[in-house]
Amino acid sequence: MQDHFLEGLISLVHNSPITFDITLTTPGGVIRGTLISTKEYFDRFAESFASAWPGEGGDVLRKSFNQWGDQRSVEGGFDAFVHLKNAHYLDGTGMFPVGPGVLWRGRVAEVSGYTLGQG
Repeated sequence: MQDHFLEGLISLVHNSPITFDITLTTPGGVIRGTLISTKEYFDRFAESFASAWPGEGGDVLRKSFNQWGDQRSVEGGFDAFVHLKNAHYLDGTGMFPVGPGVLWRGRVAEVSGYTLGQG
């Protein structure tokens, strides 16, 4: 079942400079982080991935991944994926990873619940 409100929140971050913290419940567990646009996700991914290859090799990789940010995956008129930065998985023993800057991408259709903030 589609959640048009969640889809609206995702569209909001695509069409404005707004980002905000969110906690998602998925079949794989609870994930919290900052909701970001597809473009920001792939820009950050490109920078992180390409930084391992200095010089021209890194530039080629960066450009390749940056192009993905211009192509949002849409199903039924809404974004098919949700993107987070500074993501953490929560389980019974705590949260992981502990380092900042982790990116996460998941299918909107797999989100069964959510709350604003990282509570």
